[in-house]
Amino acid sequence: MDILSNLKPKILKPKKRKGRGNSSGKGRTSGRGTKGQKARSGASRNIPAFFEGGQTKLAQRLPKRRGIKGRSRKAFPIQYSVLEKHFKDGEKITLTKLIKEKIVDKNCRLVKVLKDIEPRKRFLIFLAMSEKLKKKK
Repeated sequence: MDILSNLKPKILKPKKRKGRGNSSGKGRTSGRGTKGQKARSGASRNIPAFFEGGQTKLAQRLPKRRGIKGRSRKAFPIQYSVLEKHFKDGEKITLTKLIKEKIVDKNCRLVKVLKDIEPRKRFLIFLAMSEKLKKKK
């Protein structure tokens, strides 16, 4: 158990005294280098991070990116014939079942069923479907 009398004194380094002669190690330019805006007083507060000394900013030098749309997720298309191969008649089809059967990737979040053949089996589909397939259902 620590008692106040057993505590060791904290050793503090003396504060660097800048600009107090060359022999101190931080004399003359006081560690700021020679000349320039950053060598002047108040420079640390008044220069924005993106300021490049009058040179055109990087953001302005680079061309604008054209034609980039939002990060909308594209639906992964699945043919109806693939569903007929993997599932029984009247079975319930969900995204988790498709991932288990390894029909779609595990990162897939949006699936769309497309009609490529005339449906022979009927399923309970809990996914997005093409308009043609919805009409036949």
